[in-house]
Amino acid sequence: TLKGVPTVPQLAHRVVQEAHVLVPRAEECVLYLVDEKNEKLSWIASSHPTRTSESGQGNIYDQWVMRRSRPLLIEDSSTDFRFSTETRDDPRLQRSVCACPLMTENKVLGVLRASAPAADVFTSDDLHSLDIISGLAAVTLRNRLLYDKTEELAIRDGLTGLYLNRYFKER
Repeated sequence: TLKGVPTVPQLAHRVVQEAHVLVPRAEECVLYLVDEKNEKLSWIASSHPTRTSESGQGNIYDQWVMRRSRPLLIEDSSTDFRFSTETRDDPRLQRSVCACPLMTENKVLGVLRASAPAADVFTSDDLHSLDIISGLAAVTLRNRLLYDKTEELAIRDGLTGLYLNRYFKER
């Protein structure tokens, strides 16, 4: 079903919906893509209907997953030893976090995170389910991005960015 989605934003929205179905105890599932130029995360979709890009670059957990290219399962962020005590007291952070990198060609394409305000919500099975959907999403998103780039190069010159003569004739 992911292959038939026509645009990257629609595909990202579909991925977070599917992730929310696979990890139903999550309050929210969020998808970030890595901006290759400056190696930062940028928000693209959320399963929470009223929430938009509150933190456009992700929180400390999303950054951790991006930098280490490894999944992350936090049962209770207030007792997790991997993060400093100052960040643990941040009220915006959820207590239970389950996050996976979207990996293609040994590079991180993005981060898919499920989170909940209560402690001990997620298990290793939830992390495994999220890992499966992130693997499928990574391949599909990469293909969609490559297709869009190829489509753009078919109408614009790669060096100057100007429209090609063929494009003007077709228009």
